[in-house]
Amino acid sequence: MKNRVLLIHANALAYKSYYSLASIPSKIEKRESVTSLFTKIIIRFLKEYKAEYCAAIFDEPAPAKIKKSEFTLKIVHPAMSTSLLKEFTSLKKVLRALNIPIVQKKGYKASDIIGKLANSFKKQNTEITIISSNKDVLQLISPNIKIINPFQDYKVYSQENIKEIGVEPEQIPDFLALIGEKESNIPGIEGIGEKRAIELLKQHGEIANIIKNAEGMKEHAATLQLYKNIALINEKIPLKVDLKEYKLTPYNIEKLTKVFKGLGLIKLLLDFASYKKPENVNYKTIFTQTELNALVKKLTEVPEIALDTETTSVCPTRADIVGISLSFKEGEAYYIPVAHRYLGTPKQLDLKTVLNHLMPVVGNPKIKKIGQNIKYDYTVLRRAGIQIKDINFDTMIASHLLNPVRGEHNLSHLSLKHLGYKMLSYEELVGDKKTIAEIEIDKVAYYACEDADFTLRLKNKLSPLLENEKLDKVFYDIEMPLVSVLANMEIDGVKVNKEGLVFLSEDLHREISEISEKIFELAGERFNLNSPQQLSEVLFNKLKLIPVRKSKTGYYSTSSFVLEKLREEHPIISKIIEYRNLAKLKDGFVIPLIQSINPQTGRVHTSFHQIGTATGRLSSSNPNLQNIPIRGKTAKEIRKAFIGREGNVLLSADYSQVELRIMAHLSGDELLMRTFAEGKDIHTETAMHLFNIPVNKITQDDRRKAKAVNFGIIYGISPYGLAQSMGTDEKTAADIINNYFSTHIQVKKFIDKTLKDARETGFVTTLLGRKREIKNINSDNKTLRLQAEREAINTPVQGTAAEVIKLAMLKIHRKLKEENLGTKMLLQIHDELLFEVPKNEIEQVKKIIKDSMENAIKLNIPLKVAVNIGENWLEAH
Repeated sequence: MKNRVLLIHANALAYKSYYSLASIPSKIEKRESVTSLFTKIIIRFLKEYKAEYCAAIFDEPAPAKIKKSEFTLKIVHPAMSTSLLKEFTSLKKVLRALNIPIVQKKGYKASDIIGKLANSFKKQNTEITIISSNKDVLQLISPNIKIINPFQDYKVYSQENIKEIGVEPEQIPDFLALIGEKESNIPGIEGIGEKRAIELLKQHGEIANIIKNAEGMKEHAATLQLYKNIALINEKIPLKVDLKEYKLTPYNIEKLTKVFKGLGLIKLLLDFASYKKPENVNYKTIFTQTELNALVKKLTEVPEIALDTETTSVCPTRADIVGISLSFKEGEAYYIPVAHRYLGTPKQLDLKTVLNHLMPVVGNPKIKKIGQNIKYDYTVLRRAGIQIKDINFDTMIASHLLNPVRGEHNLSHLSLKHLGYKMLSYEELVGDKKTIAEIEIDKVAYYACEDADFTLRLKNKLSPLLENEKLDKVFYDIEMPLVSVLANMEIDGVKVNKEGLVFLSEDLHREISEISEKIFELAGERFNLNSPQQLSEVLFNKLKLIPVRKSKTGYYSTSSFVLEKLREEHPIISKIIEYRNLAKLKDGFVIPLIQSINPQTGRVHTSFHQIGTATGRLSSSNPNLQNIPIRGKTAKEIRKAFIGREGNVLLSADYSQVELRIMAHLSGDELLMRTFAEGKDIHTETAMHLFNIPVNKITQDDRRKAKAVNFGIIYGISPYGLAQSMGTDEKTAADIINNYFSTHIQVKKFIDKTLKDARETGFVTTLLGRKREIKNINSDNKTLRLQAEREAINTPVQGTAAEVIKLAMLKIHRKLKEENLGTKMLLQIHDELLFEVPKNEIEQVKKIIKDSMENAIKLNIPLKVAVNIGENWLEAH
């Protein structure tokens, strides 16, 4: 059997990770790092490939030595950014912690070293896999050497399939000389793509013959030969190779844990850490009435308890309770099973009995309640008949408040990060069983007790951290009281007219079918409209439209951006855009809404999340009601389907330009503050100052452009972004931004100070003290830095707006309860709150809501709220 060898082209993977992450804003927002992406790739290969020998190879730059007469090149290196240089330090820490040997030699590029190692090892009964995203290493392919590219969905290149590219392995240097390769610093010959290069190589064999015989190639003779030499892997380098030196040895878990924790790779650490039961714990299962009585007596005498429920579903509004675990002292926990069912299940206490006994504890506001995502437990317990009072601490929310843009916040990650302990996972416990109810009680008891115990331990760790970071006020005054408010909103849900949505779905289906037929008629053939490749073929090969850009798959892109650019070029484009819009509404909104209607309640019960965004704004899922569309006929029909129960109306309360008002307060800008204080229209005023137009001459288009500027400034918009939004050129947009800042001097000063503080401290804060780390604010990568600057400008404004509406929700909830009203708060969507109001409460509730929202927080300018009422959401909006 052959020995398995893994050669990691570290430089290639790091560069590819860095630039792929920098080019995708969504990944920047998720805070994926080069180190984490690189480490994921390495872990995958270590687990799946099971190599006996391994090496990670890096370039080590030295001054380039080029003898132009011989066209030999020792090494050419592009300058490495400071940001990437820091990542390389982290990558090497990871590799050393995994006991993977690192190889580099001054003056030689990594691919040369890989060539030396691979060709030396292949003579020693080995099977070699090279992990690389560079094409130059493809020349090394042989019967026992293959290449895997993680950035091409882990595509394997071997001697069997290399011909798919169209060239032999030995022709790769010639191929790259012609087409170029950015990663290897090879420009290539302008105008020659892959297809032409393959034709030339098939006809002439190699660069020397192409230069001699192909038309127009002699003028490129010097550069082609130079590019080939750059691409050619030089195996004849002074490096001693001994396979034994690359033997993989077991890593030290303590060292690995320390390194991974230091680099914020907690999620990845779970792949290595093994479960070991905690020592010195006292976990008990409660089976009898006597045991329950004794436990309740203890619980009534303690100041705080951590609790957790085991249930049949991840959806709290559909879950049934299987058991309840509680802990009031580190290392001590109790599990009360109530609904396990399997062959030989011991007798359990019934749920009603347990809840009746726990009610004086769970419902006692003097005993603080602690949980991990305690909103879930609140919901399932309230549905079962008891209500948690005094929710004091949620470890998940505390973790997110401390690290809103980093890491995971589930119990396993937090325990590993803060307590150095890997918990038993749900997947390990349940295995192939359908639900936790089918698992033996003794196994579930340990798992459940561990959850409650470690939730309590985490609370004791995280609580002082909140105080140290001055986040305790936001946590205790806003986030914790909000948990039960959101839970009640989820339980109540919102009534939806199912029949209306089904009719709308059928109507959309007919429209989509008609548009599809029109597209096929314009195309002259039928094809799969949902296939980007087939659509690309029709638009750019058959209809001969000029492509805008290529996609990663190699086809010409048919993205929304591209289609908008081509809208005027052919009537088929507007139809395709219309088709996509309608399909998105049907499949993305109408169908999910129908499927989300609870058959027992006839209502949609979304889940609200306090940890969904870095700014503190709430998000929702299952279904996501935050992005229900507003404009267009279909969007209106969707909103029309949201209705109140009989005898009720819907009331919508929407903040007017809350973010602009907050910017006025934070910046102290005189013009903004005066406009809002005098009750003038901010967009009209801005248009008047920006475009030097009398107020009576301002058109709707002028106001629209001014609106784009006002909100664009808050989001740190660039001249390019504003130009796209306004439909103008970049220079005009830049002039407009400069003009805005010349009339709003304090806004410019506020933005400049915010950026300066962010660069110095690494974070920004909201008005009430919520923090957000701005990770790449000092990056030398322009894409990352500009994204970070936009985050720094927007977060204090958007984060404060989020806090304002949360405070309003708390005030309203409290007043509705105090006055014993039947009005229900149903939804929170951006700056809007939606209520279901009994008709006899309308006037009283309107006053409560408007007063609570406009006085949620004291600013230097007034907050304004528009209140509307209707039989459905469309009428109320």
